[in-house]
Amino acid sequence: MSAFTTKADAALPKFAAVEQRYHDITQRMRAALARKQSIYGGGQASVARSRISVAINQAAIEANLLPINMGLSYQSFDFQLGRLERESARVSQGCARFATDFAPVPAGYEALNAACLRFFEVPEDYKQRVSDLRAAFLKAETIWNTERSEQKQIVQASNMAVQ
Repeated sequence: MSAFTTKADAALPKFAAVEQRYHDITQRMRAALARKQSIYGGGQASVARSRISVAINQAAIEANLLPINMGLSYQSFDFQLGRLERESARVSQGCARFATDFAPVPAGYEALNAACLRFFEVPEDYKQRVSDLRAAFLKAETIWNTERSEQKQIVQASNMAVQ
């Protein structure tokens, strides 16, 4: 659980970069649409508008890959969490017999008692990091849904301008 907490501490700041990437792609798409809408005329102007439409659609595809990767990360997180919690429950049951600050520790069980006492100190930090990670995944998903909605509107506007 300590290792998980350490990894969570390293992972949490990465969510801000992903969220910013969602925003950046939408902004790029918005700017491209504005550029496309400012181009008038036929011939080369039409070709330029078509190229911009392709770029907007490519950005939408790029954007769609981000939540796929985020979903894979969440599945990995959820799998690791389940495994860790099963192992933790097993260790907790075993340690319940040994971990004591009050009774004399039977001879030969001092190291086990100390390890079990350390084990029971970890869960609060662990539970907080699990909560923090779940909240970070949820926030990223919420931001993605907002950005995706706007990106769809941009793609639709771009496609309408082509026709």
